[in-house]
Amino acid sequence: MKERSGKTSGKLSTKEERLLKNAERQLQEAKEKIEVINQIKIELPKTYVPSRKMVAKLENVTFMYEGQNRSIINNYSLIVSGPERIALMGDNGSGKTTLVKLIQGILKPCNGKINVGVSQISYLDQNISILNPALTILDNYKKLNPDIKETNARFNLADFLFRNVDVLKRVSDLSSGEKLRVALACVLTSNEPPQLLILDEPTNHLDLESTAALESALSCYQGALIVISHDTQFIKNVGVSRTINLSV
Repeated sequence: MKERSGKTSGKLSTKEERLLKNAERQLQEAKEKIEVINQIKIELPKTYVPSRKMVAKLENVTFMYEGQNRSIINNYSLIVSGPERIALMGDNGSGKTTLVKLIQGILKPCNGKINVGVSQISYLDQNISILNPALTILDNYKKLNPDIKETNARFNLADFLFRNVDVLKRVSDLSSGEKLRVALACVLTSNEPPQLLILDEPTNHLDLESTAALESALSCYQGALIVISHDTQFIKNVGVSRTINLSV
């Protein structure tokens, strides 16, 4: 019995060592994957905004949707200057998406004035609706940037970690994080990239690796940023300097 016990103990010890080595290998592979994804380093000089430039100015803006009896934005004022990074927070229905649509000119205020001082604004919603899910990554890029040659398109997509045959993947087959990376590649490397980038709940459906990739890409961006998000760690990591709570 003692001999059998010793053999069993030896087998368990060998099994534990094997499991431990396997776990260590998987951990190392995960770390290497995160390190690769994090390395989105690209020069984006065309997105540069001088520190004192007026990007957007709202003066006593009021907005009410047709058929409603109360204003969702009421006598609201805001100035966005230079490459400022702002986080918009608030409860559902507090007017976050309405506010950014007013800045884009999609909606018109009932009262007040809105002046925008930059020529290019890009807005990426939660569904990344600027992309056509039936097309490939490359075809989406070419559709959104028809003036860029395919060779340059492939180089730009490679900077966002879509290399070689990856660019032939259909967008409908991508993860949420990959779709967001495609969208960022399309808008940030265009011939006329945005000097104001607006992101609507960008980390809602992202895992840690995809969030890290997003943060890495935004570290290269030199323009103004408005992000609708409740993810406090993400807000901190992308260098938000001002938080506005529309529920208050």
